Amino acid sequence: MENEVIEVLEQISEKFGIAVDWSSKNVIPYLEKLADEAVRYKIAVSIYWVLIGIMLLGTIPIWKRVLRNYKIKYEKEKERAMTSRFYIDASTLEMIITIYTTCKWMCILVGILIIVFEGSVIIKGLILPESILFDMIKSLMK
Repeated sequence: MENEVIEVLEQISEKFGIAVDWSSKNVIPYLEKLADEAVRYKIAVSIYWVLIGIMLLGTIPIWKRVLRNYKIKYEKEKERAMTSRFYIDASTLEMIITIYTTCKWMCILVGILIIVFEGSVIIKGLILPESILFDMIKSLMK
């Protein structure tokens, strides 16, 4: 069992760039440092993902503006007769509006899901950092 623990500790330390001889007697300070680094790393990555989720939600005004422009164009084109070679018919505009509406709702959904899930990781890391360490060790032992 001791060799397996040392193997897991070596894998974790390699991930964070720490070189430690885990077979020595005085590894507790190194282990505490490694645990702190692992928790800070996980929280930092979660904060990064939360920022990406916020950026996705920040695209909503852009989607609204684009959709508004296409809807205005759709109403104008629906009334206008086909007079030019570069005419965009109403069905094409409907398809574009549908695609943009779908993209807008996907950005909203993905942004909210990222914020909720990564926010829970941040809270878990701040309140119970041992659970993050346990999850990391469990994933490395697979």
